[in-house]
Amino acid sequence: MALATPRRRIALTGNLDFVQNSFEDIKLVLLNPDGCMLVEQQIGGSSQHSGISPPNIFYTLLGPVVNLLERGQQFLTGRDCEVVYTGTVAAPP
Repeated sequence: MALATPRRRIALTGNLDFVQNSFEDIKLVLLNPDGCMLVEQQIGGSSQHSGISPPNIFYTLLGPVVNLLERGQQFLTGRDCEVVYTGTVAAPP
C-alpha cells in the first residue's frame, strides 16, 4: 500500500495477523522519486503492545551526502538504487 502527499511518497509493507491481533514485519518507508528507500521505520508486536523502531536516522541526517555518493556511484557503475516500491502511486511532481 502506498500514498502520496504534495511533497512525499510513502509505502507500507508487511501483514496484519487478525487471528493473533498482531503486526508482522510492518515497514513504513519514505521513498525518493525513483521508488528507493530514504527512511524506514518498523512496527511489530501485538496491536495492544506494539513497538515502533526509531527511523533510520542515518538517512535522515546524512541524506544529502548519501544522495551525492549514490549519484556518483550511478555515474561510475551505471547502477541505480535498489527500488523498494514499484506500485501505481506516482511520485509527487
